Amino acid sequence: MKKKKICYSSFCIYLFRVSLFCSFLFCGFLFNLPKIFAQENVQNNRQLCYLTNDEAKKAVEFLKKETDILVYCDCNGQGDLGRRIKITNVYASPTEREGFFSVMVEGSVVATFKLKMQQVVNYTRDITPITKPEMIDLAFVHIRGTGYENEKKETVYDTLSLGIYLGFVCDPCVEPFNYPTEMP
Repeated sequence: MKKKKICYSSFCIYLFRVSLFCSFLFCGFLFNLPKIFAQENVQNNRQLCYLTNDEAKKAVEFLKKETDILVYCDCNGQGDLGRRIKITNVYASPTEREGFFSVMVEGSVVATFKLKMQQVVNYTRDITPITKPEMIDLAFVHIRGTGYENEKKETVYDTLSLGIYLGFVCDPCVEPFNYPTEMP
């Protein structure tokens, strides 16, 4: 019987190519792994629609003292339309997910606005009743923060994400901005 000769140099080149290809795949996965987890965490953490009973009660207790809130989300960077809501009723409601609650708001949208460089622009009074209770995401609900006096001797209030104010982990997708001084 004749023995077949194996060309070890061709085999070694083949193994080198396969290992190089696998290392590229593996390194690409490793380098993208932090991005994958970061996106997953941001998606999970910024959504404060599904809360424990205690978290929902805490939010409701706070909101019962407020007359109006701002609802603004710009996670897509498109300059979404914000809404100022005058609150007439707020309560916690069980969700379809067992053991979770959401915060529901009743009232009227009294104004809409856009943001430009952390300043409210295009503030438009527009009283529209909310026809059915609206579930709110606490990450995107902004409340009036502490005030300061500007150069014109006007009091300016910053906004705070309600989720952050209450100590929840979230990403409001926007830096604090000036609370509109126009009355609803």
